[in-house]
Amino acid sequence: MAGSSFDDAIKISFEGDRFRKTFSGSVSGSNPNVFYRFDVSSDRSRFSDLGVILRGLDDNADLVLFNSRRRVVTFSSNPGDRSEVIGRSAATLNPLRPGTYFLQVKRVEGATDFDLTISLVPLNSNNPDLRPPRPRPTETFSPATLARARRVNIIGRTRIIDDAVGGGNTQDFYRIDLRRFSRVSFFLRDLEANADMDLVNSQGQILRRSFNQGTRQETISVGFNGRNPNITLAPGTYYVRVYRRGSRTPYELNMTAIETTRQAPVNRGATAQLVANVNPGANSSNPTDLVVFNGRLYFTANDGISGRELWSTDGTQNGTRLLLNINPGSASSDPTDLFVFNNRLYFAANNGINGTELWRTDGTVAGTELVRDINPGAASSSPFDFVNYNGQLYFAATDALGRELWRTDGASDVTTAVTQRVADINPTGSSNPADLTVVGNTLFFAADDGLLGNELWSYDGQAANLVRNINPTGSSNPFDLVNFNNTLYFSADDGGILGRELYQSTGTAASTRLFVNLRAGSESSSPSELERVGNFFYFVADDGIRGRELYRSDGTVNGTTLVSDINPGSSGSSPTDLLSVNDSVLYFSALTSTAGRQLFRSGGTVQNTIQVTTSASPNLNPADLVVFNGFIYFAGTTTASGTEIFRVQAPAGSAT
Repeated sequence: MAGSSFDDAIKISFEGDRFRKTFSGSVSGSNPNVFYRFDVSSDRSRFSDLGVILRGLDDNADLVLFNSRRRVVTFSSNPGDRSEVIGRSAATLNPLRPGTYFLQVKRVEGATDFDLTISLVPLNSNNPDLRPPRPRPTETFSPATLARARRVNIIGRTRIIDDAVGGGNTQDFYRIDLRRFSRVSFFLRDLEANADMDLVNSQGQILRRSFNQGTRQETISVGFNGRNPNITLAPGTYYVRVYRRGSRTPYELNMTAIETTRQAPVNRGATAQLVANVNPGANSSNPTDLVVFNGRLYFTANDGISGRELWSTDGTQNGTRLLLNINPGSASSDPTDLFVFNNRLYFAANNGINGTELWRTDGTVAGTELVRDINPGAASSSPFDFVNYNGQLYFAATDALGRELWRTDGASDVTTAVTQRVADINPTGSSNPADLTVVGNTLFFAADDGLLGNELWSYDGQAANLVRNINPTGSSNPFDLVNFNNTLYFSADDGGILGRELYQSTGTAASTRLFVNLRAGSESSSPSELERVGNFFYFVADDGIRGRELYRSDGTVNGTTLVSDINPGSSGSSPTDLLSVNDSVLYFSALTSTAGRQLFRSGGTVQNTIQVTTSASPNLNPADLVVFNGFIYFAGTTTASGTEIFRVQAPAGSAT
């Protein structure tokens, strides 16, 4: 059935100014999933806002967003038949990067029909009416008294709430707690009848009021829009009151708070240097998958002529060149998952004939070749998650029997190379192995056998075995696996008892257990981005107080600590793209409320966690970090160049 898996996902195309699509479907016991695929295209915009709503449900269903590697980007999982909403936007500084994405509508309990609305808006669009869709409320969820006001965290972010006032409920209250002096803004819009808005202090005194006539937008702003920018709200508790003047009306309340506080220290001597402008001018080549091979830096990029293809650089503009236009003309071969194995660079690519299959190169045009057409014809095997295990290259791939675990021996002559499936974990479909990680003599990964959900599995070179069913009622969805001191650490969800937290395993069911619960109760700290650096491993988590910040661990509970509250308050700096340098220093991308997303480094303490770069553009957005010839290379964005490859000086003695 079309849409039942990643490989036959329903393709969504957004043409011209048609940025919004609606689909209807159903999930049931015989068809528990419906997958959709769409592309954020580099020739339309550097980034795009995404809004998705799953509604019209008769029973419980979830909504999951995956990237091209089939790893979870974000998800929505509300109880019962409540609508599911996913949003990624520039307003919250997390728009979608160019690439391929998948949406999964997932049955949780009984069968249900659904309506799915998807809005994908390029950031350079001039269309004024392209906000991501949201369901109009049919009842009021917010408390109607000051004492029972709904608490909303808006520090460093924009929160949008859909609700209604009318009937027996004439007003709603929202509570805002500010820890530091802050600028705030509130917008009340999408009204169908007259409604007004007040900003109230903790004593119930009205500080600001907006009372326009009819359905006009109401606005309250302190410190924004150039009007007295030095005026801020002092730390304390405040309330927003929404109340009707006439008949019942739904509304959209848009709330933002930005703290005015100092950020992490800046090393102003490190200015990011543009390496090469692959797509000239302010256009973006959107480089990804940076990897060092045979003394050059390889990556994928789109020059605006040849489509997205495989490129390499020696660190200079003149030394940056296209290796081969695998999919001739302006079409893209979309190389992904670049991985060095047996003196060759392996990757997935589509030549326009065989679908997305396994390729490799020795760095020459003549030595760039298709290894095997695993899923024959134009169908794709989409090989991803490469890892070297026992001298062979293991990966996940799809053939006529589904998506399972494969390997190739890397023989120098591609005609004699042995490429084969090594396990059929889900005999009735796809097990979708992911996050392949080697610890000692064992290959660990996440997979779904069709019975127990997506759980932790291992492979010993002979057979694949379930390590432990962490979530007996569903899927624990392990991801971001890392080897630290011959122990596997990973993120997993036990199904609502403790939420998504940090786990460890040495390969047995008894040794697979919760390592640390950073956020007490059933709320999730959602650890991710695990990276080993010397005698520690670093990760990103949310303790429920500071937002998503940088942590590290020495492998003990007491030795698991917050490194630095980079973006003070509860909004978090959301570090990404963690990279170990010299096995002693961590480089990463992080967000501040004043400088946007920039490059940081840390030696594991508050004092040596430093912002490395500044940029004229609001966000440098460093991503895909790698060390090469004494520099940290990364994909970055400026107004002048678009998204291209940049670099900064690395610490002395950095490996290449």
